[in-house]
Amino acid sequence: MDNATIVFLVAFAAFVVIFILLGLRERSRQEKKLKEEIHENYGSFNAAGISADRLQLIKKFYQTHAEGYVLDDITWNDLDMNRLFARANVTYSSAGEEVLYHVLRSPLLDESEISRRSEMIRYFSEHPAEREHLQFLAALSGKEKKFSFSAVLSDMDEQTKDAGKKAKGSLHILAPVLFVAGVSVLFIDTRFGLIIFPIVLIFNMAWYFVVKPAIMPLLSVVRIVMREQKSTGLFIKNIDRIFPDEKSKDLFAHELNCLKDSYDSMGTFRKCVTLITAGDVGAASPLGLVKDYVYMILHLDLIVFEKAGKELLKNRDGADKIHFTLGYLEMLAAAASFREACGDVCAPVFSGVESADNIYHPLIRNPVKNSYSLSGNMLLTGSNASGKSTFLKTVAVNMVLSEALCFACADSFTTSYHRIYSSMSLSDNLLAGDSFFLAEIKALKRILDAKDKVQGGTIACFIDEVLKGTNTVERIAASAEILKYIKDNGIFAIAATHDRELTEILKSEYENYHFSEDMDKDDVSFSYKLCEGPAATRNAIRLIEIMGYPAEITQKASERAGGFETSGNWN
Repeated sequence: MDNATIVFLVAFAAFVVIFILLGLRERSRQEKKLKEEIHENYGSFNAAGISADRLQLIKKFYQTHAEGYVLDDITWNDLDMNRLFARANVTYSSAGEEVLYHVLRSPLLDESEISRRSEMIRYFSEHPAEREHLQFLAALSGKEKKFSFSAVLSDMDEQTKDAGKKAKGSLHILAPVLFVAGVSVLFIDTRFGLIIFPIVLIFNMAWYFVVKPAIMPLLSVVRIVMREQKSTGLFIKNIDRIFPDEKSKDLFAHELNCLKDSYDSMGTFRKCVTLITAGDVGAASPLGLVKDYVYMILHLDLIVFEKAGKELLKNRDGADKIHFTLGYLEMLAAAASFREACGDVCAPVFSGVESADNIYHPLIRNPVKNSYSLSGNMLLTGSNASGKSTFLKTVAVNMVLSEALCFACADSFTTSYHRIYSSMSLSDNLLAGDSFFLAEIKALKRILDAKDKVQGGTIACFIDEVLKGTNTVERIAASAEILKYIKDNGIFAIAATHDRELTEILKSEYENYHFSEDMDKDDVSFSYKLCEGPAATRNAIRLIEIMGYPAEITQKASERAGGFETSGNWN
């Protein structure tokens, strides 16, 4: 071996050592930064939005795990729950954010389950050091932004067969053989080796990039599972640090046993994928780059991939349980953070009475708080833009929070165990060929049908502008009978309407409340305060006037409306 070869090998070794040292330093720096981020973010809303594509990936876990009663798509969209989820999503792992979404869509209807979840959230509220360590361990499993863990895992049979055909792991043993051969040539004939060795590197890397995209979804899931295995292993070792006393261990006993049992069942999988463990904090770190190049040159991940996929297929249930349980524990920490961020909150009381003191919507800045106490259902009237729709959403969202995250944004909130439905922000469905009115009556019919489903709890529905897609006479007649049917069948309802006739027709079935406005010459202002009784004013023509419509329109419209109110006939 001549001097040039020795110099080359020493330089190469020094380069690798330097990169490894830089990588270790970068990992330490990023871990410190992550811990600081976890500490600083607690008790604040997540300011970053979530794209529609990302939401679809997150939603896959819910779609593959939904059981019993869940918030349907109409209600979820009516209440703008995607935005609420995004604000509450102070999580650091794919598992955490997927389970948070799942929990928000799957409100609890059982007293003991709500009570236990509330205690678990309170534990993380009152034990910041333990909570932060849990969040840090969860963060080590990372967030996958391109593939859905649950979608790939649920389709493992076909994914494994297809990917195995494309990857042909046994064939990739040639990659390290070629690499060793190239290095050997360097020792035997340096000049020839300096030609052959780069060719081997280029060939192996090109081969890697041809094969990898075809199996990337399943390979990503294998890596997610391995990272979650590492997080779980560290979690098990740190149980006494996170749950230092027997009382806390007893509270979380189900989750701890689930993690331990599932982790033990996957020992063979862990041995299989040791070579492709991806435990770095930050894929762009120097150490991460070294690993990436090692994979590209030696194909280590592709070599073990086929076997890893088969082992994961055997242990799919264990992997799913770990994903859910790790995510559930991090979700509890995120719920504690969201509760702190909301500020003035309370523990809900489930007693069969519907009341609230100073209730508000968690997504509204400087909200106007309202109070109510009902012995039955509520019919809500008021002028345009006075606050009716916001109030409906406020009560409904707080019902969801009470059953999902065990708190309400109010000084006090009393309710029942409800299955929550809404009919609020509907529109024409051109693809289905539905007009607005048809979409309305379908949305209302699903609420009526829900009462016959045996899923626990009673129905609570929130209806904004009943049947506004049809003519006045039939709207009032049908609305009155629908709302009466809802009341007679034990469904709790808050319904908003512009039809003041309904306040008289339904005065024995619904308690009347309203929102009002103050009008002067040039403006209309709203207090957004809930008041007892039906609305006594209208403001539609006045708003049209303020918007600058010709006086000829507004004056004649006012005269025509006044004439109808006096005589009951349109002129």
